[in-house]
Amino acid sequence: AKSQSARLTKVYDNYIKKKEAPTRYKVIPREPNEYDTKYWGDINVNKDLLKEGYVYCIKEIYRTESDGTFKQFYSYSLSNPCYGYYNGKNKDKVGIWKFYYPFAKKPYPKFIQNIPAYFGEHLVQGARIGVIMKSYKDALSVLSFGEDIDCFTLVAESTYPDKDKLKRFISYHDINFILLDFDLTGIRMANKLRKLYPVVV
Repeated sequence: AKSQSARLTKVYDNYIKKKEAPTRYKVIPREPNEYDTKYWGDINVNKDLLKEGYVYCIKEIYRTESDGTFKQFYSYSLSNPCYGYYNGKNKDKVGIWKFYYPFAKKPYPKFIQNIPAYFGEHLVQGARIGVIMKSYKDALSVLSFGEDIDCFTLVAESTYPDKDKLKRFISYHDINFILLDFDLTGIRMANKLRKLYPVVV
C-alpha cells in the first residue's frame, strides 16, 4: 500500500537524519515460491545460494515503536515482494537487516536498512579473483558462476569503505576488480579506490 511505503520512507529518513537508535525488527520468513525462483533464477541465483547468503523471502516484518512494542509494517503480496538480507547482530544484540523491495517505484524506497553493514562478508573465503561491488544481489550472481571468486559489497556507492576491511579483502586475492555503476557516483568511487589501492583494476 502507498501509505505503508510512505511511512517506511519517513522511518528511514528519520533514522538517517537524527541518528536514532537502530530499529529492531521481528522478521517472519516464508518459503520461496515460483515467482521468487524466477526472479532470482534470472540472475543465476538458486535457493541454496540464497540460504548460504542469508537472504530470506519475507512474509511479515514487525518493527519497534516509540513505546517499545512491535507493530507490523509489512505483509507479503505478489505485487510487492520483500527480500531480507541478514548480517547477524551488533554489539547491542540488534539484528542487522536490509530489506529489498525490487518492484518499489519512486518515491517509495527499494531498500530499508537499520544499520549500515557489509553484507556477504561471511562468504569471503580467499580466491584468485576479488570483486568490489555495490549490490549484494549482483554479488550473489557473480558468486554463482564459480568458486574461485570473492565479492566485497560497499555500504553505499557514495560511502568510502572501511580501509582495514577493504585492504584485508584485497590481500586475499591475486587480482581485484572494481565493478560499480557507470554513473557519476560510481565513477568517482572507482577512481578514488584506484588511487587508494593501485593494485585494484
